Parts: sequence; C-alpha cells; structure tokens
Amino acid sequence: MAAQWHRYYPYKTLFTSVVGYVGPVSARNLKGFDPQKYIYRRFIGENGLEYAFERELRGKFGYQIKDVNALGVPVANLRNIAPTPGDNLLTSLRLRVQRAVARVMRRNHFRGALVAVNPNNGAVIASYSNPSFNANWFVNGISEVHWQSLLQDKGRPLLNRVAQGLYPPGSCIKPFYSIEALQDHVISPHFHTYCPGYIRLGGHVYWDWYRSGFGETGLTKALAWSVDVFFYKLAIKMGIQRQDAALWRFGFGHPAPIDTPGSANGFVPTPRWKEAHFHQPWYTGDSVILGIGQGYLLVTPLQLVRAVSAIANGGYLPSLHVVSALINPETGVRQPLAIPPAKNLHIPAFALRAVRKGMAACVTRGTCKSMATPGLSMAGKTGTAEVPIGYHEGRTIYNDDSLFIGWAPLHHPQIAVAAVVEDGGNNAWQALPVAKAAILSDLRPKMKLRDFTNIVVNPAQAFG
Repeated sequence: MAAQWHRYYPYKTLFTSVVGYVGPVSARNLKGFDPQKYIYRRFIGENGLEYAFERELRGKFGYQIKDVNALGVPVANLRNIAPTPGDNLLTSLRLRVQRAVARVMRRNHFRGALVAVNPNNGAVIASYSNPSFNANWFVNGISEVHWQSLLQDKGRPLLNRVAQGLYPPGSCIKPFYSIEALQDHVISPHFHTYCPGYIRLGGHVYWDWYRSGFGETGLTKALAWSVDVFFYKLAIKMGIQRQDAALWRFGFGHPAPIDTPGSANGFVPTPRWKEAHFHQPWYTGDSVILGIGQGYLLVTPLQLVRAVSAIANGGYLPSLHVVSALINPETGVRQPLAIPPAKNLHIPAFALRAVRKGMAACVTRGTCKSMATPGLSMAGKTGTAEVPIGYHEGRTIYNDDSLFIGWAPLHHPQIAVAAVVEDGGNNAWQALPVAKAAILSDLRPKMKLRDFTNIVVNPAQAFG
C-alpha cells in the first residue's frame, strides 16, 4: 500500500477556532481552487489558517516518468521530480496564554470567547472560543455521530465566537463615545454632571445600574464606575450622527481585518436603517440606549480588541494578523508577510489622556478592581449587556452577557484583550478572570499554569 500523509492536531480542541481543520477534497470545498492541483490529494483546508493558507501549506507532489515495455514492465526511469513540501507558518499565538484562558473557561463552564493581541502591531497572541471541538474529527470526514453531536450541542461549538459571535457591547462601548465627544468638543475633560440614579426623557425613566445614584460625576468617575446617567446625557448631547461616526471610526460595523476567514460585520444602526425596517424615526431614546452599548448595536470580540488597541497604543487602529512569516521547511528561510499599516485615527492627546485615566481608574478603584495586580499597571472597562432569551406572559426575558476590554501595562502596552462570557448573570464579573488569566499568563511567565485556574474575582466588585 502506498504511504499516505495524515493531518493530526496535537492540541485537539485548543486552537480549532483559529487554526481550523482540513477535510476530504470535494466539489464544494474546491471552489476557488484549481481542481487539477488536487488530483490524488485527500485533504484540503476547510477553515481558519488551514483554509486561508491552503495554497502555501499544500506543497507539490513528486512523480516519476518511466519507460515501460510491451508488457507494461518498467525498464528505465526517464525523469524524477522530487516532491516539494509546503511552507510552515510562523504564528504569533502563545500556547501558554491559550492554555491559561481555556483552563479558566472550561473549569467554570463559561460559554464565550477571548482574543488577545499585541496592540502595537496587531499580532494575535490568543484566540479562544468555548465550547470548541476536536479538529481531528474532520480529517478523514466527520462521522455521523460526531456531526450530530455538534449540531445538537446547545453550546454551539461550531460557532467561532471570536470572529463571528455578535454581542451588544454594553458599557465597553463608553470609552469610544468619550473620545469622540472630547475630540468634537461636545464635552471637555473637566465636564461634570449630577447623577441622581436616573434621567427622565419623554415620560420615560432611564435608570442607572446603581439606582441610588453617583452624585456629582466627571469623566474619570463615569468610566471607572460605569455611570450610566453620565453616558445617557452624553448620548443626548452627541446625537446619533456623532454616535455612529464614533462607532465607524473605531472599526465597528465592518469585519475586522485579519488573515483568518469568516469575520462578521457586526451591526451599527442608523436612522435610515430603522426607518426602512421598522417604519419609525430615530428617537432620542434610541440614542440614550445606544449610549450604553444596548439597543440594536452588535459587535464581535475581534472588533472590540482592535478598537481598544487604538486607545492603548496612542490612536492607531491596527490590522490584526496571526501569521507573521512563511518558513521553507527544507532551507529554514523565513519569508516575512506584509502586514497592512495601522490606521492613524488622529486622536488628540488630551482626549486619549482623559479616557486612559478613566480606564486606569476602573482597575484601581472601579468596576474591574478585581483585575488589579501588584506591580502591574493596567487599564480596562467592564460591560454588562442585556440579551433577550425568551418570553413569558407577554414580557421579554433577559439574561446578561459579561464583557471586558483592557490592556497592560498601562503606559507601555504589550497585550490588549477582549473577553465575553454569555449568559453570565446580572453583573460583569465572569469575563474578568478570563481576561486576567490571559494578561498574567503573558506578562508573568514565572506563574505556573495551574495558578490561573484559581484566579478569584469578587462579583460584588464588578458591575457596569
């Protein structure tokens, strides 16, 4: 029997969402490829890096041309063509970080995602979606038993939540509105307003998450404690045109540029869209809800980590990438890949300072105080997003997703993260241990892997 190559994924479920998998060649997955180059080939990239770099990874078959006699017996070799192995991929993924994140999410039975990047160049450090599945199941053609188990799993393991999960961002959107409002001089860094715990608008009451109110509130306090009333009022001042401008500017509403396939657009609502779909005008109340990351707005974790990277690195929206170079397996020569330049958002220094100050205070004394780590400066923002999960007696039932965005160290960032845990409950605490595991596993190399399983976050300290 002739030897056959066989793809094997040693980490099974750990990197499935980003590396992808191969499957048997078929007419369906040959779309976009030259069928002549797949004669005698058994496998083709189906998803992730396997699909995106299929041409570079596959190599070329070798063959022999022989002279045969009338009986079909070879009598001479006329030509030998040696096989050419495909390139290897050099990625920026870090096994230690990926393992630490997976440990926290699996041990706590969290359903969600985390993505971590170097905010200075967009290199992806970790990308994990939970639940996942064993990529080896697909190599020889997935069995009916395994396929049905994936389809029937309520956790939707086939969904890559990092790139395709669509979530209301909740209060994680507040820093981006703040920068737009500061830059357009809608408010100054010294703007204050009073928070009694609610505002009234058109006969409707919009409550703060802390119904007793925060009293006199400036931007630093508003970001640190996620003061909804501050951002309700800011939304009214900004209006939908400026809100949408802020969202588009930070990359929401279209796929985050990355070298893996399948990133979702997310959704940025506009008055024209609402008129077309609901035959209603855009109300000020719509802007109020949008101002705390609720309503029609949907984002992906990839979009969130890219946007927060721009605040961390001084105002540059990076292009994300997993692969940095191709490596010739025979010569060891590396061929660096061109990475699209980051987009300069031209954010004024005073606006960046003000927002970064508020996000740093969020860690030192605010809603993500549990992220604080001795000897490590950090900035972050929590988010709690109401998600409809059903109806009962004519009323919508909601559950809450838990989100976190942030980076570390504060002034010389090396890692930026976005984490989301679905159906977390009534506050934002569940995303915090996931994010903390990613940051510490990257920046504290002497910590043992088992230490990340025991990261404890006090739910009483996490809101927003």
